Amino acid sequence: MQQRKVFSADGLTWIFYSDGKYMLYQTSRDGNIWSNQVNVTTQPKGFHFSIWYDLDSNTVHYVNTDGFGCGFWYRWGNPDSNGRITWGIKESFVPTGPLGTNPYIYAKGNDVWVSLQTSSGADIEVWKFNDSSWARKLVIPTMLGSVSILLPLSSGIALVYGVGNYRPSYQNVTTSVDDGKTWSAPVSTPDQYITQSAVSVADTVYFVGVDKSLDLRFVSYTLGDTSFHNDGTVATGIYRGVISTNGASELAVVYADNSSIYYRSLSLPVGNWSSERLLLTSPSPLPMHPPQSSPYLNCDPLMIPYLSLNNRLPVVWLFGNNPFVLMFSVASLPT
Repeated sequence: MQQRKVFSADGLTWIFYSDGKYMLYQTSRDGNIWSNQVNVTTQPKGFHFSIWYDLDSNTVHYVNTDGFGCGFWYRWGNPDSNGRITWGIKESFVPTGPLGTNPYIYAKGNDVWVSLQTSSGADIEVWKFNDSSWARKLVIPTMLGSVSILLPLSSGIALVYGVGNYRPSYQNVTTSVDDGKTWSAPVSTPDQYITQSAVSVADTVYFVGVDKSLDLRFVSYTLGDTSFHNDGTVATGIYRGVISTNGASELAVVYADNSSIYYRSLSLPVGNWSSERLLLTSPSPLPMHPPQSSPYLNCDPLMIPYLSLNNRLPVVWLFGNNPFVLMFSVASLPT
């Protein structure tokens, strides 16, 4: 849920997924006609990789694990308007703790950050690359397993993580303003969440998650605070929710029950939510909780880009059941 695998660039929507053996991508200009599959690398399961698109440098980065080895693979390249990626480096391997999985990546220029679970989910490791080498910047022993999200701040970097993997868990945020040399004491949400999705604008983190009552909740955290703020309910009876931003003044949240997908937007600073809009109703129940052991798990059940540009928000979701089918639509955000 926390990973990003879709972005918009060069007039195209780019979708990355796994077919149970390889990491693939396809592109489309209008959402109706899609390119042939392009093989990126071996990847048996969709939750073992994550994508980040850096708009300023027109660069796509990926991090990839296999769930068994002691490390992650990384590569970057430049996408073009014909749906091709010119890879700038060969796929490189970075040794970490054992049994790496659920990676997340953020990149800006030459600075690349990666977080992942290691030791069968017992630890979170954070790594940073700058120009020529990788360095481990943080290890968090979680004991229960967890998922993590790296977010850019104007003054540094934030790590959002929930201890407990896919069980209800408190969400924590820790930040660094000195290139990962030191990290702030973690601040925890007052409630537990089943799912996680977050973005940042300036020095504020915006988080949405489904709680144990199946309410989609929204909270925010600003660098230096000792607690989360702006706790509110976006929707009720929800199984999945994801958040996006235009990078400046707007947030968008897409969420789903077991039959329909909806969306709302919020103008910053935090104000009133727009009315709920129905994106689509599925002809059969959406697989909101597909088993992670499925060899056909393409990706997260509901995905949107980190950045929503030009008031056009691509939405990708899973349909069917083993094998799953990737579906696509577009949410039109307020201008």
